[in-house]
Amino acid sequence: FESFSVYLSWDTTAPHFSFWVNKFEQHWAGRLSGFRVYPLPEAVRQQLVALAPSAPPSFRDPEEPRSVGDDATIARFLSIAPRLIHSEGLAEATTGVTLYPHQRQVVARLADEYPRSWLVADEVGLGKTISAGMAIRRLFLSGEVNRALILAPANVCRQWQDELFEKFGLWVPRMEGSKVYGAHPDDVTPVASGTNPFASYPLLIASSHLARRPEYQRLVLDAAPYDLLVVDEAHHARRQHANEGRYRPSRLLQLLDEVRAHDATKALWLLTATPMQITPVELADLTRLCGLSGPLIDPDSFLRYFAEISKETDETTNWAWLHTVLRQTPRLPSGPAEA
Repeated sequence: FESFSVYLSWDTTAPHFSFWVNKFEQHWAGRLSGFRVYPLPEAVRQQLVALAPSAPPSFRDPEEPRSVGDDATIARFLSIAPRLIHSEGLAEATTGVTLYPHQRQVVARLADEYPRSWLVADEVGLGKTISAGMAIRRLFLSGEVNRALILAPANVCRQWQDELFEKFGLWVPRMEGSKVYGAHPDDVTPVASGTNPFASYPLLIASSHLARRPEYQRLVLDAAPYDLLVVDEAHHARRQHANEGRYRPSRLLQLLDEVRAHDATKALWLLTATPMQITPVELADLTRLCGLSGPLIDPDSFLRYFAEISKETDETTNWAWLHTVLRQTPRLPSGPAEA
């Protein structure tokens, strides 16, 4: 009897040891069906070694279930499994990550309603990156997303790359300046002169500080269309001097305006814990990027809408105005069938 087991170093191991000690003692005492135990002198006396098979035993553990098919068939099934009905949990089940319930809800929204655009504004520490990463994995496995660009502040690009690789098994290169870094430290590729790195890699992580530069904005747009564009710390896409009443977008907001104007991506996910930095108009701009249209894209109407629904009494609320505005606001598509 031989067994080899591996356990997590940070988990309690006492129950595991107790289980195998008890199982070995059952074997040793001959209490398990299918096994007979002989003291060595008795085995020699009965010449039981003569009953041993001439060939060595199979490497397959007899307690493991037998294969259900050849390797090619299994590989084919695994390739189509994410596209089958009720395969939503496959992305999580094939990773070492267990989502919290609120993260699972976010993943379901992002993936089930793709290519709808979203503003994900969970508070700090609730796992926006984890939720987005799992949704990306699910859409990538199902084949709905083949080209994706992730823009994040330079200081968290490496964190994005590490988490996508370690938690979700996604090998996504990271561009820094004139080099592209793979998940392995030795995997470094210079960006060839005259090439567009945003077009060279189907999945890519890049600094939003880099992408917002005028010369790189052009490269981002030239590499379109994308299946998915993810912007982390999206509150940096905001107006400058918003209180002046003029539309003076930051360079990142300018880039996203161009992305929307040119239909450069099927879906846009904006991640931020602080969608409003100074004025509610910043929230209006982010929701507009996600597809809000109609009267509410006007900053004054946007602010008035929340002022009206915040009034304490029905008598002071202008329900007629709210009714008109909402009827004139197109409903966003809820999924691919409506996109």
